[in-house]
Amino acid sequence: MLGFLPISITNMTAPEHPFGVHDLESFTVGGVEFEYSGTENFGYCKLKNNGGIITGDGMKIVIVYYGGADGENVICRIYG
Repeated sequence: MLGFLPISITNMTAPEHPFGVHDLESFTVGGVEFEYSGTENFGYCKLKNNGGIITGDGMKIVIVYYGGADGENVICRIYG
């Protein structure tokens, strides 16, 4: 049996402008930190202010990610 449990988002920060070049959106899920700029070429990177699925603290999601050796966590799939 394979199961997934929804976990709440905490520590959400989002840029004020949808296409901020240097602004990062970030949040924590189950103690794992994620951040992206909206201009990356891999993984999920759609900002909240540009129609992204992540809306803020308290939102429950299931997230599939790759944790790289460099400490960067790349979002592969989100279920909201």
